[in-house]
Amino acid sequence: MSIVIRHRRQPQELPDVDDFEIVDVSVPVPTGNNIKVQSIYLSLDPGLRSKIRDIPDDAIKHQTISAYALGRVMDPGMTNLSVGQLVRGKWGWAQEALVPSPDLEIVDEQSDIDPADELGVLGMPGMVAYVGLLDFGQPQPGETLYVSAAAGAIGSMVGQIGKILGCRVIGSAGTNEKVTRLIALGFDDAFNYRVTDPEDALKKLAPNGVDVFFDNVGGPQLQAALDSMALYGRIVCCGSISTYNGPPSGLPLYGLRQMVTNRLRMQGFVIWDHYDRSADQRSDMLQWIRSGALEPLRAVTAGIENTPAAFIAMLQGSNMGKTLIKV
Repeated sequence: MSIVIRHRRQPQELPDVDDFEIVDVSVPVPTGNNIKVQSIYLSLDPGLRSKIRDIPDDAIKHQTISAYALGRVMDPGMTNLSVGQLVRGKWGWAQEALVPSPDLEIVDEQSDIDPADELGVLGMPGMVAYVGLLDFGQPQPGETLYVSAAAGAIGSMVGQIGKILGCRVIGSAGTNEKVTRLIALGFDDAFNYRVTDPEDALKKLAPNGVDVFFDNVGGPQLQAALDSMALYGRIVCCGSISTYNGPPSGLPLYGLRQMVTNRLRMQGFVIWDHYDRSADQRSDMLQWIRSGALEPLRAVTAGIENTPAAFIAMLQGSNMGKTLIKV
């Protein structure tokens, strides 16, 4: 039997543990191109909350949570995979699963790299940070980079990559502990947006303006950054965490005339469009990790039964770095 986490109902605003159900299911012997996998780590990502909200109320009940996971092949069935191979895919929050082989990615396991990082710096969040900053932010040495949700899985990588590229990096986070951790990671400045108004903070920390804003949050922090952008600044729209548990439209933006007068560029992106960059991303990330230039941050909770509570805690900003469940 395998423990699986499913939806019980559509969450209202911030999810509750009762919005999920923990069930035991039997995973059959694989046939055809199906492969039986055993999970090692489950991925918890803020963007999943937005995807959950988009599922119709009458369709969500009893659906297995669709999310990334890392595991090993238990039974390769009729395929040419081997028992024990490390694989990654979106089989969701489950101890074991039957997955079609085209939906699995074989992971090039590295003896000196924590497997958990295959769902973080070497996985989807790492791709988002890498492509978003390099391809859309296009930072130059000496420029000022501002990152919201800077202590999260993506933001913590964006800030460190910015330092590698020679930028002056400012981060915002929701606790003083996170601010201290960001400074220890090499951020030049950081502030607690719950204590210091983002607009006031940026006036003080970026008096000459922000050249690149990597936005994970939206809302007041996006407004403050828009009001603080330097000439020819770039705003990279990665996420909007501030709207995930409320109305999808979020708060309105004001002062958009600055897009013209300051010659700004504001662009969103979806990482699925950019997997041609995965080889470069993996090569650079491995080099930066091994050199000590980039430190992966992880928040690991043991036990699949704790997945709903850990997911909610992440949405409340309780964790730093990549949030994972160790199955």
